Amino acid sequence: MNYKKTKFRILVKFDKFVYKFKKFLLLVLIVEISLYTGYWFAMKKMNRPIRYELAHTTEASTEASTKPIKASGAVLNGEVLVVPLIKKIAAEYGVSSHLMTELVRCESSFVSDVQSNYRYSDGGREESFGLSQIHLRAHTTVSIEQANNPDFALRFMAKQISQGNAKIWSCYKIIKNKGII
Repeated sequence: MNYKKTKFRILVKFDKFVYKFKKFLLLVLIVEISLYTGYWFAMKKMNRPIRYELAHTTEASTEASTKPIKASGAVLNGEVLVVPLIKKIAAEYGVSSHLMTELVRCESSFVSDVQSNYRYSDGGREESFGLSQIHLRAHTTVSIEQANNPDFALRFMAKQISQGNAKIWSCYKIIKNKGII
């Protein structure tokens, strides 16, 4: 009799464990779906292309690399793809990868071929492009192709930060005031 009660208790505990584990898996699935749909709706709302393909980086120098890094016709977009490149370049220039990541998150949302949505009072659109939102009127030696190139844009940002010029990005003040950096 005692053996049957013990066996029954073990089975009940196991059933409760399985039930809780299934609830956990369902919660993880719901979170994954909501993150994906949130990204999808955000990109649609901003009229930005949704990128699915993985991209690769090249070791080309910043002077020679003027074309966006592409794989299967898609430019390098998304935090998962951009952050490793940020960490690599930040280490080369001896600057904070956290600062660079937060600047890129704020400036371009990790989209490498984006143009600023800021509109001037005359209706014209600001000429800032790429991951680092390089303002072409202020940096006349930089082309649109270079600004949209992830490697060039991140090296540009790292060089400016290493020279103490992080304040040229409007997001620097925003993320500093929020205490993110």
